[in-house]
Amino acid sequence: MERFGRGDSARLWDTGGNPPGAEQPDLCPRIQSSVRPTTRLNATMQTRPANFQNGSVLIVTLVVLSLISAMAGRIVYQARLELRIQQHVNALTALRALARGGAHQFASFLRVHVEDSSNGPPAEWWTDTTALQAIGTESAEVVIYSGTPSDVEAAQDSLNGDTTVESSAEDEPTEHGLVDAESRLNINTATQEQFMGFPGFSNILAEEIIRYREELSGTTSDEDEQAVAEESSDSQSEDNSPVQYVGTPFRSIDDLLAVPDMTEEILYGHVQDIDGAPADFLTCCSNGKINLNTAPHPVLVAAGFSPEEANVLAAERRSGRLFKDLSISGSVLPEIDEERWTRLLKSITVRSSTFPVTIHASNTRNDQKLGLFARIFLRESDAQFVSWKEI
Repeated sequence: MERFGRGDSARLWDTGGNPPGAEQPDLCPRIQSSVRPTTRLNATMQTRPANFQNGSVLIVTLVVLSLISAMAGRIVYQARLELRIQQHVNALTALRALARGGAHQFASFLRVHVEDSSNGPPAEWWTDTTALQAIGTESAEVVIYSGTPSDVEAAQDSLNGDTTVESSAEDEPTEHGLVDAESRLNINTATQEQFMGFPGFSNILAEEIIRYREELSGTTSDEDEQAVAEESSDSQSEDNSPVQYVGTPFRSIDDLLAVPDMTEEILYGHVQDIDGAPADFLTCCSNGKINLNTAPHPVLVAAGFSPEEANVLAAERRSGRLFKDLSISGSVLPEIDEERWTRLLKSITVRSSTFPVTIHASNTRNDQKLGLFARIFLRESDAQFVSWKEI
C-alpha cells in the first residue's frame, strides 16, 4: 500500500475532505443565496431610473403640448374675436357714415330754401319727398324721417292702428310734409298766459314753470321781457329781426316733469278738447315763435288768438293760402286791439326755422341698427346743425 506524506495529503485533499477532481461544493450557501437577489436588485435599480426618466420626459412633453395647444386655441379665439369686433366696428362706421349722409342730404334740401321769407304746407317744396328719399348700399339702408323720434313713433302707430282716423280726416284735411318746431309752443319762451292756454295747466302750475325756468337760466321774467323788447326795438315786424335759436334752459319736454305740481298725466295724458296730449304741442328748441302757416289750432289759441280767430286762420290755410307776412289784423282777422296785437307780434312768424330729422340706418345682412336725431336751423342765409345725437 502506497504511503502518502502530509504534504501530499494537503495537496490531494481539500479542506472539505473531498478528493481531488471532485465538484467543489458551495462554501457558504446562505451567502450565495443572498448575493444573487442583491445582484438582481442592482440590475433592477439600474433599469428603473431609465424607465422613470423616459416617463417623466413623456409627461413633461404632454404637459408642454397641452399648454401649447391651449395657447394656440386662445390665440385663434382672440384672433377670431378681434376679427368679429373689427367687422362690427367697420359695419357700424359704415352705418354711421350713411346716417350722417342722410342728415346732410336733408339739410342740403332745406338750404335751397333758406332765403324764403315765408314757408309752410302751401309751399310746393314743403311736401316734396326729395329730402326724404332713402339711401343705402348693397348691405345697408337708410330711411329719413322728418320730425323727432316721438313724431316718427306716433306716425308709425297711427299707420298700424285702426282706420277710424282716416274717416274723420275728410272733414278737416291733414297737412302733410315737413315737421317744423315752429308749429309748437317753445317752453323756453312761452309766457304764463300761454301755458295756461293748454288744458290742465292752471295758473299755479304755469307760474311754477316760469319760476323753475328762471332758476335754471339764472334770470327773472322781467329781464327776459326786457331782452325781448331790446331785440324788437329796432324793427316793427319779425321780418327785420334776427332769427335766433332758443334751446335752453329746458333741453327736452321731459324737463317739465321736474317742475313742482307737474305730472305725467297732465303733460302726456290725452285731452279730448285738443285731440292729443299737451306735450304734442310743445317744443324745447325753435326760434321761439310759432308759424302761422304750420301751427295747429291749440297752439294758435295758446299763443293768444281766440278760438274763433284760430278757426279762421286754419280755414285760410286749408284753402291753400300761404301767409307771407303778419298783416292779418284787420284783413284776414277782425281788427285786434293794439295791446293784444303787440303781445302777439312777439310770438308769431310766417317762417319756420327749425326742422328736426330722424335717421334710421340698418344693415341688411345682420341685425345691426343705428339711429340718429338732429335739428337743422335755417338762418337768414345758411342752414346749420344745432343739435346732433345718436339714438
